Amino acid sequence: PVLSVVILTFNNSELFAALLRSIAQQKSDFNYELIIADNGCHSDTKEMLGIVFGSSATYSYLPLCDNPGYSAANNVAVKQLVSKKAKWVLFLNDDVRLMDGFLQSMVNLGVQIPNVGAVGCKLLSGDGSELIEAGSIIWNDGSCAGFGRGRHDIGADEFSYARPVDYVSGACLMVDRVDFLNYGGFDGKSFSAYYEDTDLQMHINHDLGKQVWFQPLAVAFHSEHASFGSGSVDLMRQGHKTFAKKWELALQEHMPHPGDDQLKFLQASDIRGRTSGKGNILYVDEHFAAKNMGSGFGRAFDNLVMLSHLGYRVTASALLDVGCDEFCFEAMRQSGVDVSKSTAGSLQTLLDDRHGFYQVIIVSRPKTFEVVQDLLLGTIQSSNCSLIYDAEAVAFRRDMKLLDLFYVEKIPFPGAFERNYHYAPRKRLRMISRDKHMEIASISKADVVITVSTYEKDLVVKLVKAAASPQQFYRFLSSDVYTIGHVMDSSNPTSAFFEDRNGIMFLASFNKNMYYNGDAIWYFLEYIYPLILQEADIPLIIAGKNIPEYLYGYVARHSRFSHLVSVLESPPDIETLHNKARVFIAPHLYGAGVQFKLSEAFAAGIPVVLSSDAARNMGIPKSSTACVGETAVSFKKCVITVHNNASYWRKLRGEGLKFVRNTHNSSELSGTWALAVESAMRKLGNDKSSRGAFTKTLSHKMGNSELGKGAGRARSATGRKQDHGKGGRGKGGRGKDGRGKDGHGNGEHGKDGHGKYGREPRTVRRQWLPPERPGFQDKLEDWARGPLKADP
Repeated sequence: PVLSVVILTFNNSELFAALLRSIAQQKSDFNYELIIADNGCHSDTKEMLGIVFGSSATYSYLPLCDNPGYSAANNVAVKQLVSKKAKWVLFLNDDVRLMDGFLQSMVNLGVQIPNVGAVGCKLLSGDGSELIEAGSIIWNDGSCAGFGRGRHDIGADEFSYARPVDYVSGACLMVDRVDFLNYGGFDGKSFSAYYEDTDLQMHINHDLGKQVWFQPLAVAFHSEHASFGSGSVDLMRQGHKTFAKKWELALQEHMPHPGDDQLKFLQASDIRGRTSGKGNILYVDEHFAAKNMGSGFGRAFDNLVMLSHLGYRVTASALLDVGCDEFCFEAMRQSGVDVSKSTAGSLQTLLDDRHGFYQVIIVSRPKTFEVVQDLLLGTIQSSNCSLIYDAEAVAFRRDMKLLDLFYVEKIPFPGAFERNYHYAPRKRLRMISRDKHMEIASISKADVVITVSTYEKDLVVKLVKAAASPQQFYRFLSSDVYTIGHVMDSSNPTSAFFEDRNGIMFLASFNKNMYYNGDAIWYFLEYIYPLILQEADIPLIIAGKNIPEYLYGYVARHSRFSHLVSVLESPPDIETLHNKARVFIAPHLYGAGVQFKLSEAFAAGIPVVLSSDAARNMGIPKSSTACVGETAVSFKKCVITVHNNASYWRKLRGEGLKFVRNTHNSSELSGTWALAVESAMRKLGNDKSSRGAFTKTLSHKMGNSELGKGAGRARSATGRKQDHGKGGRGKGGRGKDGRGKDGHGNGEHGKDGHGKYGREPRTVRRQWLPPERPGFQDKLEDWARGPLKADP
């Protein structure tokens, strides 16, 4: 068995029967054994066992007629009857009653969290009306306090997440069997009653270096002191005196009793929040992190888990309480994350109530920072904490590239029309420029910046360097920018062989619109898939969440391939789809950050064909890890070759798995998070007043331009003012070849000045766009829908 349940009972037949019935109702995916230690050998004990379990039940019965007490009785039960194969021993008083799922929750936490030596439950009063403890605190004088004792809001955030604590009640205590035996069991010689369970857990925390965790999902009702009667208070005082003397040195690491300071109680309730070199972190994002949500929120979930497992006390907050159900919240809480359901409106209250509590605040995404920057920067200046900005993706690049593709390359992406790119292009360009300004400002105000790829790390450094003065850039050294991508386990790839697979797979989260992922698969269907079908009828699966109606209609209207394309909304089993597909595609022509679905496909062992833009963002070397399609024709060739060539397929599968192992390793990324937080902690106490001045400098250098970096005021040959900086083309000016020193200023289209779509590239320029005048929208839409090359 995985678990041995040891119940110590003493002349308590009614409560004992209630406990037995609650155990009989438990469901678990593991085997456990039941051991009854009967102090006093009362006849009612066996009678109750027969009534509840009947004659078919298997349990071990240990009669201890001389009533040796709590410690001796439990010690004998473990030594004589507990299986040597059991990992855990759960000690239960006979005056508790377990809620459904109790045993499963206790063992789950012991398995999930590293370095756990003991697990305890949430204890409620016998009628369930108030909290007895949600983990307990040991002060430096040896006195103890049940966290939340007497509170009636038993589901409050601070009582609802798993966390390491000083100790948990021995009324429902699960310990590692080997650790228990090695210590000699409960110290009954020093403690006649009370504090023997606390003593054992001090040994686990301080001598073994393991942790005691509180499990909020394991709920028990406790008829407190029913096992000892009226003399329990005196026994407790005696135990306290002995305990304080035995652990005098170790107790110096504990906090003094704070009196009525509730913030100190909160800090003491999670030992990570008071550990030297660690501290309390507030993580603010647009939505709550969800592993299966997409849009970078799966990465956010992994970030929270890594920080928690590194030993930081992390509070997760979000602007919007959407996209995360109770299952999602519990996933975070069971990983040791304090989930505060405060949204943008109540974040102020959270920060006011916990003023000075957080040493580090992490803000993810530019939209989040824009909403909360005034509040957070005020908190940072007044409470001496540091700011980490998690870029998640340098998002303005996505919209700028879409604008270029839509107007310059004349690709009529449905997502562009959904976003009204065909209407008021100057206004759209100003909005993108504003977003760029906001992202650079967010980066510049942070003490530490996190990016998702080395490509975006280099880009971030260049953006700030171009926007800031040399003195201001000096404080923003590249060593303060860290790269943390996705966590992905590649140890269990899909097992199907090449011969047992067939077809192409595209997986994405669509959010009911065609922007980004919708445009990517539309481009594939419009320009690439017809070329593939000229050579082979290869089926295609489009799967994802919130697929837009436009995409369903588009597939249905095209009889050439509608019978070959399956569109699957929210498939329940992604692994099965991964195991059937032979090729995974990412035909994105615009994007930012690292696509989680690509990381997932590599880890599943599916060879990937992707665009050069997606490959660059992912940091994938060409021709080795994946097949990169530069154009529609080359993308088609990649798909057909990978799909039909078994040896090449196996090579890419192996290289993809190797890539994930090297770049998506949890321990490596956790180490980077540790370095980033340590860097932020070192900056505690630094002068934060320069942040505002930095932003003003950015505004001045960027001016009122629409293109951002290098934008000034120049005059065209017609005498009209244009927004193109000194050379009209960005930092490269016109250069020797007339298109900037690298062919296009920023190198988007290669050194020879010719883009991947077969024509000379051009930036989106005000002088090139049609003028805004009556009827402009209709004419622009016609112009944008103009004739396209077969291989754009």
